[in-house]
Order: sequence, then C-alpha cells, then structure tokens
Amino acid sequence: MENPVVWLVSCGKHKNNVTCRAKDLYNSSRFQKVRELAESCGARWYIISAKYGLLDPNSVIEPYDVCMEDCSAEYLKEWLRNIAGQLSAFGEETTFAVIADADYSGRIVPLLNSEGFSVIAPFIREDNDSVAEYMQRAVHVDDVVNLYDCVIRLAEQSGGVRILRECNGRMYWPRRGVYFFVDFHEQSMVSHGFPRIVRVGTHAVSNGAKSTLWQRLKTHKGTENGYGNHRGSIFRLHVGNAIMNKEGITCDTWGIGQNVGPEIREKEKFIERLVSEYIGQLGVVVLDINDIPCSTSDRAYIERNSIALLSSLNASCNFSTLNWLGNWSVRDEIVHSCLWNIDHISAPYEQDFMRVLKNYTDKTIENYNKRG
Repeated sequence: MENPVVWLVSCGKHKNNVTCRAKDLYNSSRFQKVRELAESCGARWYIISAKYGLLDPNSVIEPYDVCMEDCSAEYLKEWLRNIAGQLSAFGEETTFAVIADADYSGRIVPLLNSEGFSVIAPFIREDNDSVAEYMQRAVHVDDVVNLYDCVIRLAEQSGGVRILRECNGRMYWPRRGVYFFVDFHEQSMVSHGFPRIVRVGTHAVSNGAKSTLWQRLKTHKGTENGYGNHRGSIFRLHVGNAIMNKEGITCDTWGIGQNVGPEIREKEKFIERLVSEYIGQLGVVVLDINDIPCSTSDRAYIERNSIALLSSLNASCNFSTLNWLGNWSVRDEIVHSCLWNIDHISAPYEQDFMRVLKNYTDKTIENYNKRG
C-alpha cells in the first residue's frame, strides 16, 4: 500500500557527472538519507529541482548546474508557474511533506498553501545544514513505522479507532491500558494512510492508584453536555491554551488554581466547549495492559518509550502539518515534538521497547477475540 503523503525533497549541489536517473544524480549524504527514508516508508516522492521543478526520481537526466541563489526573480517566477502546472496532477486531498531548507520550502510552501493542499514543512526556517543534521539523526524511523503498524493492527483487529465524542462507559474498555490519540486531519509521513498519533498516555502509575482507563479518557473527553474540567486533564489545559493563542481569546483564570467556584467555571465554559470539540473529534486506540499501578509498570514503560520514539525532537519524522492546532501551543515542547505531550519528549529511546509493545499488541488482540 502506497503512503498517501507525497514527499518533496530538495536536490543538492553535489552531483555525479554522468547521465542517470535523477535519484542517482544527487550524491550528498543529506539527499541520500532522505531518499532512503522516503523509500523505506513507501512514500511517493519527487525531487525539487532548480532546473526542472518537481522531478520524478526515475527520470533520466543529464548533469546540470543551476542553483536557487543564482536564479533571477523572473526565472523563479517562471519556475513556480511550472510547478503550479505540475501540481494539477495531484488530488486536492494530497498532503505534501516538504523536506527542504528555507531556500526551497520558503518558495514551495506558499504555493502549496495557495493551491489548498495540506502541508508538512518542518524545515521552512532552517538552512540545509540543519536538514542534513536532522536526517543523519533519524535512526529510529523503522521503529516508528513498526509502532504505527502495532497501532494499526490494534485498530483493525480489536474494535477499530473510536471517535472520542462517541465513546461512553457502557462500551468495553480494559481496566488499565495505554491510549493513542490520532488526529484525522493529520497524515503521518511514515504510515500508509493512518492518521498521525498526536498524544500517548496512560493512568494509575503511582502506587495504590485506582483510576481506570475509561475514567482517564472521560476526563479528557469532557462532559456529555460538551463542557469539561481542564484542571483535571493536562491535555485539556494544553489544548485550551493553544485555542486561545490561535484565536486571540483571553481567559485570565484558565489554568489557575485547582478548586474554583461556579462563577469562574461559568466564565471558562466557552473555552471548555471549544476544547471538547477539538478533543472529541480525535480517534483513540487502546492497548490492554492490566498491570499493578506503579512507576515501573509496563504501561509507564510503553508510554515513556512511545512518546520518546514519536517525538520529532528525537528525529522521528512524525511531523505535524502547518495547520495542526499544537503549532499554536504556548509550550515549545508541544510545538517542536509535534505531540500533545510534555514529559519524555527528549528522553532516550530503549531498543527493547518494540518487543514489549508487539507482545502487548498480540495479547490485546487475543483478549478482544476471546470476548467474541
């Protein structure tokens, strides 16, 4: 199955001096690393060429010497017109991942936005050295793909992706577990059409804790009448701050204090409703792990490593689109990790984690099938 996210990869100055396929012409380590990642993820990808515009990597071309910084304004204007014509071959639902420094993405991204495409552009303000450095650190992308494979298997074989606003306590929920929130407006660069994971969480990881998985999800979801309590859910707090920042809304009591009276709650209702609307449209997939509540539980281990592995701070390529609400977060950790998580986003990833995750994925599916 082809990855629906189309990668646009900038070319490079370093080239072989022979006529060959475009993907073999550019020989910088940065280009070769991005090519390797795109191909390993099964992505459809094109090269952004200063001469050809969007270039099919299998096109046979001769060596050339055209650099963006040497091009005139008139040349670049025509270059963009050419690319605009090439974009007509793509469906309007296409998401483009522009893996290029500011010289290229700074020109391509506005064009893609004007054409109405969804865009992932993590390096739009970076230079080429920053792109190269990030890609050289992208050592766990295969495991990111494997993590998505586990979540996709859970979704396909143990009840599907549940829309949180449609969930209730009468449904079957494991007593304890790990949850993965996915955003249907976000496409993952490393999965095959599955929405991007935007938060990982668990519950009851302190000794003697009694909360259940559904109780934790219910707190995030909010009340049946569309409101909620952000003082009981750090997720709701972060989402509310992002909404206010994006929309230019102020609420001077948001996040202040733990026990507040009805007058303050009434004042905050408008924001709580907006938070519930956003969180309610997310999908949730759960992993059944009914272990003893403690900080060393397998649930805590899987939560910690899932976040570390998915965080874009750790070169996971789990980038957000430019329209993701988290980009308006007041917390840099959320903006740069591309997750609604604060803890573990810069933590080291443990190699044995994937074996544990796969084991619990198999057990969750087995338990689901036993229930009929």
